[in-house]
Amino acid sequence: MQVCYKNNKSFLLKYNKLHAILIQKYCAFKKVQNQKFWRLL
Repeated sequence: MQVCYKNNKSFLLKYNKLHAILIQKYCAFKKVQNQKFWRLL
């Protein structure tokens, strides 16, 4: 999530907290998806 958040930091600064929360949730969701994917392999 940190990498995802870091990549979007400048993007987040341009938007309000709602957008920041949505991006953080999306990043967390993708991280969980990746973990499930690697477990299946």
